[in-house]
Amino acid sequence: MASASSTPAGSRSSLAAGAAGPDVDEVRAAQASQVAQALRSEVLAAQLSGVLGRQWRGVVVFFWVGVVVFLVGAGSAVVASSGDGRGTVWTGGMFAGVLLLMRSCGAYGSYRRNGGDRLGNDAWVLTAGVLVVVFVGGLLAAMALLG
Repeated sequence: MASASSTPAGSRSSLAAGAAGPDVDEVRAAQASQVAQALRSEVLAAQLSGVLGRQWRGVVVFFWVGVVVFLVGAGSAVVASSGDGRGTVWTGGMFAGVLLLMRSCGAYGSYRRNGGDRLGNDAWVLTAGVLVVVFVGGLLAAMALLG
């Protein structure tokens, strides 16, 4: 029987060959360098630009659709509660609008993490103004329903 400390002759030669071969860290560094070079290539840059364009469109669409849906829901509440009391309150529109606005915030976060440009000051002012209008619309709808 062979002892536990003995190794087959084939594995000794493979260990010796492995020691003479390239270092694992050198191989990984070379692979990382190749990946970095590929990321800087023009093809991937064009693909990233296309992805960022689609993400930005998603941010804008989710935001404006959310604003419109919320305001329609809030408007239906105001109209239904005023006058002779006829009409349908679409509270689901307000909830859906809030969810779409939250989704636009998530889409903006993804856009920024993937290297997209940040919004300028004028865009932030416009966004804040629109959100104030949405908040006031929701407040009016709540007052109309409760009052």
